[in-house]
Amino acid sequence: MTDNAEAETVAPKWTPEDDPDGYTWDDLKNRDWVLEQFLSVTFGLDDETENASVSLTVDFGGTIVSGVVIPRGAWLVRMAELLNGAFSVDNGEGLGDALERNWRRQFDEMTEERHARAEKGLPTVGRGYIHFGDATVYANGAQMRVKQWRGIMSSVTGWSLGEMVRQD
Repeated sequence: MTDNAEAETVAPKWTPEDDPDGYTWDDLKNRDWVLEQFLSVTFGLDDETENASVSLTVDFGGTIVSGVVIPRGAWLVRMAELLNGAFSVDNGEGLGDALERNWRRQFDEMTEERHARAEKGLPTVGRGYIHFGDATVYANGAQMRVKQWRGIMSSVTGWSLGEMVRQD
C-alpha cells in the first residue's frame, strides 16, 4: 500500500495536452543548449545585462551571420534609434520609441510568464532569438553589412566564437 501524502508530493509529468499555456513539444524542444547557456551567462537569463557583447559567427542553415551579439535590450534601443531617424508617428513621437515601448512590454510579459512557469515546475520556453549589432550577413555568395540583425535560435545549425574574416 502506498502512502497518499507521499504520492501527492510527486510532481506530475508534463504533457502538452495538460499545458496551461498551450505549449507543445515543438515550442519547448531543446535548441543548441550550449549556445543558449553561453548567451544566458553572457547576457543574463532574461537579457538583463544590457552593456555586454560578444563576437560570434552563426550559421542559420546556410546563411552565415558574423558580428557582435548584443542583448535584447541593447538591440531594442538601437532599433528605436534607427527607426526614429526614418519614421515618425502622428503625434510627432519617433516610430522607434513607440515600437520600443511596445516591444519592452511584450518582452516583460514573456519574462513574467517564464518565471511563473518555472515556479510551478513547468518547462519553460528557451531563448527565442539571437540579436546582432554591426554584423555581416553572408548568403548565396554575397555579403551585406547590417547595423542590426535578429535570427531565430531554432534555425541555428552551427556557431563559433569570433567574427568571420572572409579570405578571397
